[in-house]
Amino acid sequence: MFLTCRVDTKKVGEFIQLMGLCILGAFFFNCSNVISQTYPTRPIRLIVPYSPGGATDILARMVASKISIDLGQQVIVENRSGAGSVIGTQAVANAENDGYTLGFFDIAFATNPSLLRDRLPYDSLRDFIPISLVAIAPLVMVVHPSIPARNVAEFIMYSKNNPSKINYSSGGVGSGIHLAGEQFKFVTGTDILHVSYKGAGPGISAILSGEVQLTYATPNSIISHVKSGRVIPLAILADNRINSLPDVPTVTEVGLQRLSASPFFGVFAPARTSENILSILGRTFARYSSDPEVQRQLRLQGFEPLGQSREAFGDFLRQEIQRWDGVVTRANIKAD
Repeated sequence: MFLTCRVDTKKVGEFIQLMGLCILGAFFFNCSNVISQTYPTRPIRLIVPYSPGGATDILARMVASKISIDLGQQVIVENRSGAGSVIGTQAVANAENDGYTLGFFDIAFATNPSLLRDRLPYDSLRDFIPISLVAIAPLVMVVHPSIPARNVAEFIMYSKNNPSKINYSSGGVGSGIHLAGEQFKFVTGTDILHVSYKGAGPGISAILSGEVQLTYATPNSIISHVKSGRVIPLAILADNRINSLPDVPTVTEVGLQRLSASPFFGVFAPARTSENILSILGRTFARYSSDPEVQRQLRLQGFEPLGQSREAFGDFLRQEIQRWDGVVTRANIKAD
């Protein structure tokens, strides 16, 4: 006697399909684990959208040398300058999202969406993932000694009594210093004229010679002139005082909270980079920012270390883009 059984081919097909999905899921899970365990396996490019020698480039190289040790792979700084940082930034947006091309960007990342608007070939929020806000460079508001003001309140009063007679310098139309100066005018109701120079260096030279009476500068670019008495510091455009000028009050202390404006520097990855890679990079930069020796070195160079998380950095960027859009719109600033 033979036993026979009937096979439900439909159920067998469903079973095979289910097993296939399980195997496929296990495959991707294991691949994900392998990525997180092995990344990085080759050098990483850190693109700086400026020529060598500027503040962004200097800080990027400080970061790269330390991060290379932590990751066990060389992090190579690559300068891709041009078009007000757009060329280098776009190179990161168009890069493979494999974690081997990152961007090291500054405040232009937040101001270009307003300055260039429809001409910007990428979306600052959609096409990038912020990894870490590394540091800020608090701006110092300084005046020429010929100005009879030794604090912000006196300067505001003097400016209002002398409308259109005070000039301030910047390193170019749409630069962080230009926008900081326009923001000061809006908040204080003063009538001060902007004079654009080809770079921050010539802008500082202009105030030293008395060609202009006001400027905003990073600590490392102005501190020697403060100590020599060639310029008078009135305030730090940040929420906290800085070690290099401990006696200079912040704008927050003098009741001008909305004037806090410091160029920032942070690390970005192309959109759709895997979460495993982002987690590795996030932990690495968190260790970097919390290292006491790193913090000491950053402050010696005129930077204030921050080390914000990815989430906090994302919130910060949205606020910065919105803030500078208001300044650019109100002042009707158009990039060259």
